[in-house]
Amino acid sequence: LLDLASTLIVENLQVQGHHRVLDLCAAPGGKSIAISQLLAPASGDLTSNEANKERCQRLKRNLSDFLPKNTINHTTTQRDATLWHVPNTYDRVLLDAPCSGERHLLQQPASVMATWAPAYTEGMAATQLTLLLRALETVKVGGRVVYSTCSISESENDNVVANALAKTRCGVKVAPTILRIGEPTKHGWIVLPDKAEGWGPMYCCAIEKVSELRSQSDSDEDESDTDSDDDES
Repeated sequence: LLDLASTLIVENLQVQGHHRVLDLCAAPGGKSIAISQLLAPASGDLTSNEANKERCQRLKRNLSDFLPKNTINHTTTQRDATLWHVPNTYDRVLLDAPCSGERHLLQQPASVMATWAPAYTEGMAATQLTLLLRALETVKVGGRVVYSTCSISESENDNVVANALAKTRCGVKVAPTILRIGEPTKHGWIVLPDKAEGWGPMYCCAIEKVSELRSQSDSDEDESDTDSDDDES
């Protein structure tokens, strides 16, 4: 269910006992189980969501097997996370986003390798961006979103974060991310198996919500950055 790199993602969420936490794409459940260990029995609250029916059933089984009974408040939902809309509700949101998982392609038959194309990564990045924008809307002001993938593609990692920072209507900022293994990227942190004794791959970035709506100066700056990019192209 969980390896060292994944537990570091949960640590980066900085959960406190009284927090209300959403695990937006939770199956198979390892990170939800780790989060539950940080919540207080009386006041902590955890929602674990998984849109896929079969994966949600597996999530429920794992949580039933590993979560102590009658401890924290816990709910499992089966909702399309790209349509999630409960603004300003959770103290912490974990988005362990579905990704292309390029590393696993090497373990697949040649027939699967032959069907892979860069467009698949591009499609995943578009979905990831929608999910991250939903997560930023859902977290409370003063709260934190941790975005993570098991991808090694910059398109699914830092680029998704950069696009979310530019497009979100919320006032947000990237929080410093320093893990015990791995290395920094432009916006977050990445753990690569060849550099971390086989752990990973795993990318994560922490984003804090500072206001419900972004300031006009932030919007002007993003427009200026976009203009500059257009000029360079």
